[in-house]
Order: sequence, then structure tokens, then C-alpha cells
Amino acid sequence: MGRGSLLTMAVWLCVAFGAAAEPITLAFTEFYPITRTESGLPAGPGLDVARRLTAGLDVDPMPQVVPLRRLLLMAQSRPMIIAALIRNTSREEHFRWVGELYRDSLVMVTRKPNPRIDDLEAARRLGTIGVTLGGVAQALLEERHFTNVEPSQDMVAQARKLANGRIDAWCGLTQSVRQSWELTGNASDEIEMGAEIIPVSIWITASLSVPVEVVEELRRRFAQMQRGGELDKLLSGLR
Repeated sequence: MGRGSLLTMAVWLCVAFGAAAEPITLAFTEFYPITRTESGLPAGPGLDVARRLTAGLDVDPMPQVVPLRRLLLMAQSRPMIIAALIRNTSREEHFRWVGELYRDSLVMVTRKPNPRIDDLEAARRLGTIGVTLGGVAQALLEERHFTNVEPSQDMVAQARKLANGRIDAWCGLTQSVRQSWELTGNASDEIEMGAEIIPVSIWITASLSVPVEVVEELRRRFAQMQRGGELDKLLSGLR
């Protein structure tokens, strides 16, 4: 890139950030295995990607996890870059999507010796189903008029509820379930994962109040990380 192009980019970045009502923040919710907290500090490959994308930009990282429902509410009025969020039709027009991190499957999870649940009609007959508060599983089941849904603030809380028999099943993503379950000290072969309910795509995204020029720069950097193989290295094991 020539000196003139660099100067032009610097000018529009200054204009874009100066026009924002408040500083842009880099936020995350506890979304195993892509974003998490370790020893009280933000961690995970999703945050590694987000930090590289925002390097040199005027973006303030949030120092702690934000529960999903609160994060979604904050994004309605604040300029935010979210390290990892499920992309679906209900969220499509409420965010500026930067790039896809990986894909997963939403499934029903039970603890052995309880039987595997492969369809929603069988799940409807259960006593209680754990979901993340404000997440896609809660929205899906409530759209289908389920009345046996029990939300939790985070995935580890759901894993503990399933381990302790406080819920009959957990509706979650396969990779998220595995890591959250193991973090509670339980063995992976103690759970049964049902058939895919819906496919899920996880993206890095920005709220609508983030200037378009900044989002385009993030997309350019994301594409560059893809072409150079850096993204695959950071997300190895997830894709």
C-alpha cells in the first residue's frame, strides 16, 4: 500500500472514530470454546482473532465477560465489536457481520443413562430443558411454544445443572457443550448428544453504531488473515 493510501486510511479512521458518540469497545460473552475467562482474564481463540483485527485501531477491550442477554441489549445503543456471536435471521439486520469463525450444530444433550434425544417432539415431553438466557436455543424453543425451558446465564451453569439432575436435557452447541461439561469435572462419555436440530454459524460482528468504514477495514483484515492462513492456525480444532 502506498504512502497516499496509508494517509487516506488514517484520515478516515480518525473521522470515523471521532464521529462516534462514545469509544468502540471489544466485548465478549462466555462462549466456549471460542471465548472464555481464565484466571479472571479474557481468553480464547475468538479473542485472539479479534485482538489482531483491531490492533492499531481506537478500540477499548472490555476487561470482563458480559452475559449474553446484556451484551445484546448493550449492542443496540453502543458501538461494539463482539468477538463471537451466532449469526441467524433474527439478528441479521441488527449487526454488521465481519467474518465467519466456525460452524457448529445445535443439539439436545442428556446425561446417561437417560436416552438420547434426536427430535424436538421427544424433547417437548421432558421435564426441563436448559438453555442460555437470550441465546438461539431459547428463542428456537420458545418459537415452537415449548413451556419446559429453563434459562441460565452461562454454559457452565447449564453443565452443572445437567450433572446434578436439575434439568433433564440441555439444548446447546456440540463444541460448547463438550468443553463446558469437561470444565465441571465430568467425563465426556457421560453425556449423549442427539441429532442436529439446526446448523449454526459463529461470526465476529459489530453493532450498527460502529462506523461502516471501520467495519470494512475489519473485513479487509479478516480476509487477509484467511488468505495468509493465520485464521486457520488460530482456530485450529474448531473448524
